[in-house]
Amino acid sequence: MINLNIQLKLIIFSFIFGFFFSIILNYYNECIVDKKIIYKVFITLIMMLLLDIIYFTGIYIISNAIFHIYSLLSIIFGMVVYSVIIKKIT
Repeated sequence: MINLNIQLKLIIFSFIFGFFFSIILNYYNECIVDKKIIYKVFITLIMMLLLDIIYFTGIYIISNAIFHIYSLLSIIFGMVVYSVIIKKIT
């Protein structure tokens, strides 16, 4: 069982990462519209690899690489909050 303080840090980190992930995807979709397919695939793989490394490094620092389902749910919730905020702004 993980300490409650660590769980809270993990949920907050996952939420912020989901928000950050949505920002990156939004910017990525705007920048790569008219590129060749090979370029799109290569840049997408590199971007996903870097984002995975950032997330799992954060999880390793916070909870010694213990991943829970609420981490995934928190990432999704961060992405949903970002999309709602963007829809209200535009």
